[in-house]
Amino acid sequence: MLTPQDIAARADEVSVLLADRLGARGRDLTARIAHAGRALPRPVARAARALAQAQGLSGHPRLLRMVNPAEFAAAHRLVVTHLQGIDLAERRKTLLLRTASRLVLNLLAIVALLVAVLVWRGYV
Repeated sequence: MLTPQDIAARADEVSVLLADRLGARGRDLTARIAHAGRALPRPVARAARALAQAQGLSGHPRLLRMVNPAEFAAAHRLVVTHLQGIDLAERRKTLLLRTASRLVLNLLAIVALLVAVLVWRGYV
């Protein structure tokens, strides 16, 4: 049987991982999940919401019985495995490459437009 302390410890672990790996802000696990948004795949987000719901139920002894320990453990394992698999350096590099590619594409479009205007006006 899960104790409120077990649930709180596991939820805090997930909350810290969300903040560290995805930069999710918020006061509690629910707010951090909401802030992470689409950065989490649907199954992982669903499991994280289940953890947050279990955390909410853990404050009430009778409602705590509604939490299935096997499902809670599986959800915790899924979320932690996903978040620990995120490579921060790779994430930064991907973000930098995407930004650079957008910039280059925009500059290419502006140059193409400039050349088209010059040809249309007869300067080239």
